[in-house]
Amino acid sequence: MKMTHRDRCELQRREMIKGLQFPPCTTTAWVRGVGACARSLLADPALPAVVDKDYRGSLVSLVVDLSPETMSALIRRVISTAKAPGAIGPYSQAVVVDRTMYISGQLGLDPATGQLVTGGTSQETKQALINMGEILKAANCDYNHVIKTTVLLADINDFNCVNEVYKQYFQSNFPARAAYQVAALPRGGRVEIEAVAILGPIVNAPMEQKL
Repeated sequence: MKMTHRDRCELQRREMIKGLQFPPCTTTAWVRGVGACARSLLADPALPAVVDKDYRGSLVSLVVDLSPETMSALIRRVISTAKAPGAIGPYSQAVVVDRTMYISGQLGLDPATGQLVTGGTSQETKQALINMGEILKAANCDYNHVIKTTVLLADINDFNCVNEVYKQYFQSNFPARAAYQVAALPRGGRVEIEAVAILGPIVNAPMEQKL
């Protein structure tokens, strides 16, 4: 059975999405080929003038998203979820550039109330990491994708207390980390944790032996 224009486009879209979900299978030339296919469909004089807007719009989207100009640029994407506290200033919960996600510092705020949880440093640390986890989920990854964290403390004497909670969320292949005492944190918080994560598949190489 002869494929319709819609069928051909949908097939290419699915192949494109499949490739983008598995970066090792994707080559720039191959993905650009999908964009070229969309351009050829739009230029096809046999394409009905009355074709629905969604179909024509999807073709235009492919042409724009997979153009040489776009493919040569890094893509920035803002990550946002209602399951973590909203930003309390002019910043995003997280920003993804290429496969790297930069997660803004998370306080021990309850997303439902916007207030710090009770229970002191331990509970604030737990809630901050839960909030981070929700942001990671919004980008289809988890704590295992985190490669770097920064811990800001109102009191460096809480360092061990934070560690006891922290190690419940990071149990192996620990991220690199820095920890500082600061003069003060927003909302009177006791701890704030920011992170950098890598999206997509990650293969852990064997740890090098010390000399």
